[in-house]
Amino acid sequence: MLVRAYRLTDKFGVVTLKLSLALVETLLDGVGVLWSAVAALLRLIARAIWFVLRPLFMLISGIVLGVFGLSRTTGRARSAQMARRAAREQIDSAVIEDPLR
Repeated sequence: MLVRAYRLTDKFGVVTLKLSLALVETLLDGVGVLWSAVAALLRLIARAIWFVLRPLFMLISGIVLGVFGLSRTTGRARSAQMARRAAREQIDSAVIEDPLR
């Protein structure tokens, strides 16, 4: 009689452990699905906020650059400016007469 009770409780314990393991796996899968949905929603909200605030940031950076006298010229524009300055200096230096004359 004791052996039958032992076997019954042993089988019941194994079934209980397997059911709890299945329940935990199902809950973790549900949490994973829920977390991915929340992450996607947060990404969407962040993109929407960035889309709205980006022009404001660009405006503020333009004002700050203008206040401090900085320019947002590109590399081509800078090289063109340097070429014009070099050409002006060349013209100015070519016009100067010899002081010993």
